[in-house]
Amino acid sequence: MGSNANRTPVNSQLEFDAYDFKCKHLVVLDRTTGKTVGTYRLNTLDTARSIKGFYSANEFTIEDLPEEILENGIEIGRACIARKHRNTRVLFLLWKALLSYSRHTESAISSVAARFFTQDESEGERIFHQLRRDGHFDE
Repeated sequence: MGSNANRTPVNSQLEFDAYDFKCKHLVVLDRTTGKTVGTYRLNTLDTARSIKGFYSANEFTIEDLPEEILENGIEIGRACIARKHRNTRVLFLLWKALLSYSRHTESAISSVAARFFTQDESEGERIFHQLRRDGHFDE
């Protein structure tokens, strides 16, 4: 994909907005194909100050959130996992990278919500225990 001086993708079928050019992005690649199979867009207060604020403010009333959440939080957007890769492995890799980024930037993640497409309760329990064992919960 090429780009012009305005950083607008040329000949692209990708959907994008101004936030995409300023925010950090987590990307999971399939090692066998080199294709992107999972993404998160990360927006912090520092980034939000350089663009139009937080994307969430366009959709929700966030002014009432505690100041420390806005100052120290990470807005997570553009969450996407390729259909063929919608399994716990890609989601776990995104969560692991998100937690690593959070620690590196000393930012807080107040909550992470996700859906697991399984009826197997033991699968969710296994993921929970792995995240806990790896130190990803403040208890």
